[in-house]
Amino acid sequence: MRVNCPRCDGVEILLPSTDEVSFVTCQQCNRHFRVTLNGELVDRWLSPLSLILYPVIFDTHPQKEAERIANELYASSQSGGRSIFRSFTREELQQLLSDVRLELEKPTQKVREILDLHGEEADLRQYLAAVAQRLGQLMGE
Repeated sequence: MRVNCPRCDGVEILLPSTDEVSFVTCQQCNRHFRVTLNGELVDRWLSPLSLILYPVIFDTHPQKEAERIANELYASSQSGGRSIFRSFTREELQQLLSDVRLELEKPTQKVREILDLHGEEADLRQYLAAVAQRLGQLMGE
């Protein structure tokens, strides 16, 4: 079975024929996806969205954590800054921010399924929007 890459217009990805967890990569944009059991594509672990969603995996109302997570992300890019995240360069944070904004502007997946999150889809999207807004402010945008 073939599906279109969620980000590349008209680029088909061949899905493996298996009932187990599988992963695919778009040959054009090099994005990595996990194939859900119903054959949909969602971002794979370690994608920008998954990194931002991971700290709220068990939260049913993740919006309340948005400012803290944005502050932690920003701190990870500062020399000597302490953060729950690994160190990110400013360019990597820009890419995280860009990917979040793109998903919010042009949704391509159920973000809830990226990590089997406990929050509702709308709440998770509000969380992502709040993280992006705060991180953008911290980065001077």
